[in-house]
Amino acid sequence: MATPSQGPQADYERAEPGPAAEPPPQQTRTAPEAPLAWPGDAEVRIVLWGPTFSGKTTFLGALFLAPERLEGFGTWNIIPLSHESSLFQRAIVKTLEDGHAFPPKTLTEGKPLAWRFVGDLVGSGHSRRLMPFRVPSRLRGGGWNRSGDTVTFTLHIQDLPGEAYDFSKPYPNQNAIIRHLAEANALIYLHDPLRDADEFEALTMGFFRDMTEALQTYDPDKLIKGRLHHHVATCVTKFDHPAIYREALKQTFALCDPEPPHVPRVTDENGKAFFAWICDLYRDEGVNYMRAALETKFLPHRVRYYATSAIGFYQKDGQVNLDDCVNSGPVPDPVTGKMVNGIRGPLHPINVLEPLVNLAMAVRKAKPGTPGGGR
Repeated sequence: MATPSQGPQADYERAEPGPAAEPPPQQTRTAPEAPLAWPGDAEVRIVLWGPTFSGKTTFLGALFLAPERLEGFGTWNIIPLSHESSLFQRAIVKTLEDGHAFPPKTLTEGKPLAWRFVGDLVGSGHSRRLMPFRVPSRLRGGGWNRSGDTVTFTLHIQDLPGEAYDFSKPYPNQNAIIRHLAEANALIYLHDPLRDADEFEALTMGFFRDMTEALQTYDPDKLIKGRLHHHVATCVTKFDHPAIYREALKQTFALCDPEPPHVPRVTDENGKAFFAWICDLYRDEGVNYMRAALETKFLPHRVRYYATSAIGFYQKDGQVNLDDCVNSGPVPDPVTGKMVNGIRGPLHPINVLEPLVNLAMAVRKAKPGTPGGGR
């Protein structure tokens, strides 16, 4: 069991010497505009959920970089569908790639962001898994299209600061936020086991409990056998952290790819077992609640689990050296020259694009017009 005094974060600090990271600059926020409304044609409506400092912004930034660095998952183009989406995409990629820095605690100002995904899966080995050979008529045109293994979908993400989801305290336009969550058909939940196993576990547990209770109360008619209709991708973040990947390899939940760059990876089949194992490893009240809530508040067959890393492993000469693969650590600030905590090398995201594609597929496969289904 991890404790604040001898938990994995302490080991990581010793493994990565250097000055402590400076807190990111804080920017003035405005309240979300009311009402928060999904665009009328938003068939796939996904909310990226997590408390403050759970890594939502970094996850989104990695999403834009993943297609060009993802082997065996087809060729993808991501097209912003609004001015705000385009500005966000350019700014976050510049921060991660050019600045080798983690983004500050700043998200969108309450406006849904939208992108169209166009994927060519020919030769990827995934086309038969993602799309059956015979495509039902309701999946043709306007959503999932098959033309030589090409698939398209539009993704709308409402990404708000973590405190917006703390329903135990007043927040501007809180009812609109709850309604927006209720009208989504999918959630991406970012689970940081290192953060949640320490002093933040009670905060995370409270956020999640208040969120699920608010959704259950908001529209009981949408409940399915008393459970929420949402499809859920549970992403265990920081898989690149030594305290996680080393133990996962030791316990054989993860294996290194047989081909270069030999990246450690948890397969889809091992995702749920990996999540259960890491909850047992960092057992406490908050983690236990989160695990139980995912199994009881949502339909079990609509919840999938992933080992995720937004920045991935450090690679040198196209190889991952397990003795030197941590991709974060002291780097020179491009302006001041001071050593600050940042990103050592190029990002190689792990399980960032895949959960989104799988969520979109699950929404499209659900019966149109039903809770959790497309329109």
